[in-house]
Amino acid sequence: MTVRILVVDDEPRYLRLLEANLLTEGYQVLTAMDGEEAVESFFSANPVDLILLDVMLPSYGRYSCLPAYPPVFLRNPSSC
Repeated sequence: MTVRILVVDDEPRYLRLLEANLLTEGYQVLTAMDGEEAVESFFSANPVDLILLDVMLPSYGRYSCLPAYPPVFLRNPSSC
């Protein structure tokens, strides 16, 4: 079973970098550039196993779209 990871960041270069590295390691990667896309991906028919989240998304508050599960790793935790 392939691990599904959702990467959320409004910076396209970070999305591409993380996606490329994770794909190389054999993960299935979904990307979202804002909180709305992230929520749509999270609640899709195929759940994700891990979320990598930029907490400084312009359209969402820092933690407004964090689910209780799966685990969420924050890209910029020092700014929280």
